[in-house]
Amino acid sequence: MRLALHPACRTPQAVQLPFGANKLTEVRNGDEAVDAMSKQTMQVVLCDYNLGDGKDGQQILEEAKERSLLPYSSIFILVTAENTSSMVMGAVEYQPDDYLVKPFTKAVLQVRLAKLQERKQGLHDIARALDEKNTMPRLSCATGKSRPVRKAPGI
Repeated sequence: MRLALHPACRTPQAVQLPFGANKLTEVRNGDEAVDAMSKQTMQVVLCDYNLGDGKDGQQILEEAKERSLLPYSSIFILVTAENTSSMVMGAVEYQPDDYLVKPFTKAVLQVRLAKLQERKQGLHDIARALDEKNTMPRLSCATGKSRPVRKAPGI
């Protein structure tokens, strides 16, 4: 499932070709974005910061996190034409997985998404534990055996 808000990525070809998406959900504004995320789990959210009237991309990310609408394994990319330090720092505070400044090419988006997917896959066990709100995740060792993560003494 993919969610696209950025105008340059509103066509299914622009999103599906680079990412191998099998389903694209398009929305017109922030309220529709939050509604879509509340109904179905999104693997990738490509969200413009400036959406006109209503919620901006940062507010969508904040609400999605507060309402647990985005599992840790999902990727949230915030897109904007703004590149001022205050804008970037404000967006980073809500921890999008990535931040793209317009204009950008499909190739740049593809590379960023591939790196994000690789990073999320590498943290799969931890992500699952976070999504399940498990405070003691089990991690696979090199031997393939699973063991609980233990706290160090004195922590």
